[in-house]
Amino acid sequence: KMGLYTRFQGLYVYNSTEAHHERSFVAMRAGLSIKNYQFGLGADANWYGPHKVFKENIGVFARVQLN
Repeated sequence: KMGLYTRFQGLYVYNSTEAHHERSFVAMRAGLSIKNYQFGLGADANWYGPHKVFKENIGVFARVQLN
């Protein structure tokens, strides 16, 4: 059984004690799913600290879903 695999995940952390941004990220995946295996292309975008320093990562991914 083959199908489309997609995932979108995000996080935003705000330090209310010091009133500034701590960390945030967005993770995206798109690919194929065959039985318990998923593979395809992925991209991550990360922002760190109060000045929102940006780091990105783009590449391939492989995933196995254990039951």
